[in-house]
Amino acid sequence: MKHANSNLDVWDNLYKNGIQGKYPSEMLIRFINSKFHSQKNAQFLDLGSGTGRHLVYLQENGYKCFGIEHSQLAIDIARTWLDERGLQSNIKQGSIMDESLYQQGLDGIIDIATLQHNTKSEIKKIIEIVYNSLKKGGYFFSMFKHPDDSLLSTGEEFDGSTKKFIQTSNKHEVQALINFPNQIEVKEMFSIFSHLNLEKISWTYKNQKEVVADWIITAKK
Repeated sequence: MKHANSNLDVWDNLYKNGIQGKYPSEMLIRFINSKFHSQKNAQFLDLGSGTGRHLVYLQENGYKCFGIEHSQLAIDIARTWLDERGLQSNIKQGSIMDESLYQQGLDGIIDIATLQHNTKSEIKKIIEIVYNSLKKGGYFFSMFKHPDDSLLSTGEEFDGSTKKFIQTSNKHEVQALINFPNQIEVKEMFSIFSHLNLEKISWTYKNQKEVVADWIITAKK
């Protein structure tokens, strides 16, 4: 699941073509090990859980978790994978803007580049829901595109640091959004939290001609 109002055909086509994700994010592993290594009873929510790679990682490391995912195809793939590994397949189908799909008192909520595909107003609402769903002292781990990412220059203007990308699905053009917030914007988006830690990761490809850059955001309630 990505942009809450986007055409799901785009994402379903990616899943059908094998873009499913097998390994967990290294940055998520670092976050879990640094904040929850001694809390094996911690419970997590994965926003936009996709085909389940982080649900698998969390459960196989002793944590409780569930996901929210808009794409039924992704959910079906995830459930098959989780069942094969003898893990629970607790995934709720719907939008991450639907507050009724959340639980209260969560230890952690993770967002591996899902929020970035929404409008600024949608992001604000989702962050408020996330904050209300965490217990006091709980953490929100999020990843957003950094303005240094080469992808920024290929998008069309939409709303400031939010860029529009046109993709073709079943011969129809559909719109996908990606946010590239600067540091001031990130701090404003997460200002509701009591503590915020920002880091940046980046690497290059095509013989250093292209850059992949992401914000690594850790927010504590």
